[in-house]
Amino acid sequence: MLRCYAILAALVLVGLTTFDARADRRVAFVIGNSEYRNIPALKNPDNDVDDVSNTFRQAGFNVFLAKDVTRLQFEEQFRNYLAAADGADLAVVYYSGHGFQIGGENFLIPVDASLKDAADIEVQAVKLDDVLEQLRSKSKIQVIILDACRNNPFPRKDYWLRDQLIATGGTGLAQVKSSQNTLIAFATEPGAIAYDGSGDLSPFSSAFSRRALAPNQEIRTVMAAVRRDVVKATDGKQVPWENSSLIDDVVLMRRVTRPSLPPFEEYEALLRGVWQRNYLTNAGPLVVELERQLAAYLGVRHCLFVTNGTIALQLAYRALALRGEVVTTPFSYVATTSSLAWEGCEPVFADIEPDTLTLSPERAEAAITPRTSAIVATHVYGNACDIEALGDIGRRRGIPIVYDAAHAFGASFHGRALAAWGDVATLSFHATKLFHTVEGGAVVTNDDTVARNVAALRNFGHEGYEAFGSNGNGRGPS
Repeated sequence: MLRCYAILAALVLVGLTTFDARADRRVAFVIGNSEYRNIPALKNPDNDVDDVSNTFRQAGFNVFLAKDVTRLQFEEQFRNYLAAADGADLAVVYYSGHGFQIGGENFLIPVDASLKDAADIEVQAVKLDDVLEQLRSKSKIQVIILDACRNNPFPRKDYWLRDQLIATGGTGLAQVKSSQNTLIAFATEPGAIAYDGSGDLSPFSSAFSRRALAPNQEIRTVMAAVRRDVVKATDGKQVPWENSSLIDDVVLMRRVTRPSLPPFEEYEALLRGVWQRNYLTNAGPLVVELERQLAAYLGVRHCLFVTNGTIALQLAYRALALRGEVVTTPFSYVATTSSLAWEGCEPVFADIEPDTLTLSPERAEAAITPRTSAIVATHVYGNACDIEALGDIGRRRGIPIVYDAAHAFGASFHGRALAAWGDVATLSFHATKLFHTVEGGAVVTNDDTVARNVAALRNFGHEGYEAFGSNGNGRGPS
């Protein structure tokens, strides 16, 4: 078994050089307009986008949510979104609200639009083609999803467009020509009307939120399932439609079923060196180099490689000498809590935030008692905990903050890796993780004392060839 660790270290050293290239960036801008000021309100868009934005977060997107926006607010928030979308692999815009066509061009309607005068349409509304054009200049793949195919609710029925007075005509939205690697989905077919529905969500948004989280389903398969659901829910009155020029597969919810491996040739030379040195355990050169590169990538002082993510948690708790109660999250893999129990601590659960699914700082602080020795929080699906609020609680209460960052390798907050925050963070490099060593884990810290404790604990108390310290319970890999 020990021989495997040197081989795994060789594999992961190659992986570190290619990780950034393989980890794609995905962003979503979700807009819902319900509270219109000059026409009757729509019942469901605000609810729709709450549900849809949560769906995209669970799928690992960086989500920008906007509700009931004016034209100026839309432009401001869209600029912020475009900055995040610059260089993204996948950029999504999801809109729920009023939208209609004039002269074959589609317009999204902000909540402050009055559209009383013939010249108002290009001043007060948002041209869909402009949104798409800006997305194309920023991202590799564009997806626009429109639950906006409703009748023109404004009294005026003609507007100046392209120096012509054009009647709105028709119903719903017009077909959009998509460029390469773009998908545009409509809640119903071109020229038809989409329904707001009688429930809390529109039929289209409800079906999309439910179907989008199906693991490893390509988006065109997802939209086909959405179409079936909506047709059934509306008795055939509404038929979702999409126009696709995608050349790459787009999977919204990824679920790892097969671990990724680099080409064998990329680490064959490193493996040959393992056989030549015959150095298989006790801080071999490959593991030392792996720890150095991981620490540099994460921007931390210490990164100590161990056998797996569970041992990383257990050693972190032991190195901090945690006792008594530990406030933690109920929404994490079982090892986050079972490791506390193994170390003789009493887990005390506090509720999570509904949008990020991470530990609520307010609920965590309310759970603190005189017996509390730490807070253990988990970054979920790449979503960061409220790091600043939890850090403030730790400083005021004099207790350490530990982050289970198994879901967060490669994610950052304010330019720092999520694993670099808190008193200690732990990582898992299990084969199901985005970045893996087949099996493995790490304890990450900027605290020299904690690092020394972990180094001793992972190696049965050995601190050198003949020196002995406290006996530990987790052997470090080689």
